[in-house]
Amino acid sequence: MARSFPLTAAFVARAILSAALLVAGLMKVADPAMFARSIFAFHLVPWPVAAAGALYLPWLEIVTAGVLWARPMRAGAVRIACAMFALFSLALASALLRGLDVECGCFGRYGDTGTGIALMRALALLTLTVSLLRLERKSRL
Repeated sequence: MARSFPLTAAFVARAILSAALLVAGLMKVADPAMFARSIFAFHLVPWPVAAAGALYLPWLEIVTAGVLWARPMRAGAVRIACAMFALFSLALASALLRGLDVECGCFGRYGDTGTGIALMRALALLTLTVSLLRLERKSRL
């Protein structure tokens, strides 16, 4: 007998976040030099930090995408995703406020939509992540 999965709000939110993190991570892993240039274009960190971030951040996204489905570590993965989307949102808002039109590098070279659109996408994913965090807390009570 096939096991059925309940299509709950938490399941849908986890699926969307996991897919977004996995695709974003895989696109960045494919071209770390391009992602390092994207990070550096924000003028928030020196080149060595941008280069290191370009090497490690995509793998953090990929691992987080998978761990969102591992029950014992799920809460930690949601918190990490929340921190990443908050950081991305702050960086994008900072660039927008300073008049920088940067290619965020969010989804490699395929996701360049302009700073404003990238910020809206990051804020939407942050909102979804916060909602998932709340749903996860309620389900544990």
